[in-house]
Amino acid sequence: MTTPGWEQVITSAAAGGVQMVQFIGGEPTLHPSLPHLVRHALRQGLRVEVFSNLVKVTPALWDIFTLPGVCLATSWYTDDPAQHQQITGRNTHARTWASITECTRRGVPLRAGVIGGILAGQRDRQAVAMLAALGVPTSTDHLRDLG
Repeated sequence: MTTPGWEQVITSAAAGGVQMVQFIGGEPTLHPSLPHLVRHALRQGLRVEVFSNLVKVTPALWDIFTLPGVCLATSWYTDDPAQHQQITGRNTHARTWASITECTRRGVPLRAGVIGGILAGQRDRQAVAMLAALGVPTSTDHLRDLG
């Protein structure tokens, strides 16, 4: 969908009584129009949540994330970088953790979902404790087989 198309969806949602919009799916921080669309949603009186892996947060995105009415959400799996790489298939533990700590430093509201049950011996409880030490609200869930 085009940026004007998304603007129209956001405007219509606000007019229909929606109070919050969440940008999620794929990785919203990679969408070139994310800053514009977040500002558009805020101008419509909506609260905004960006659900991201927090791997590629640019300085321009930090400017957006610190705006009043914007909050972030992420998934977190373990306190162990090797387990994180096994689960995600990427060596991004340090970058995601750096963004989590930057959120707390900047006062950006953040919530984290800790997803356990993916690996035998997964350190998901330690992941919850790691986030709690920073004051990040967490929820926990376990991976479930489907089909």
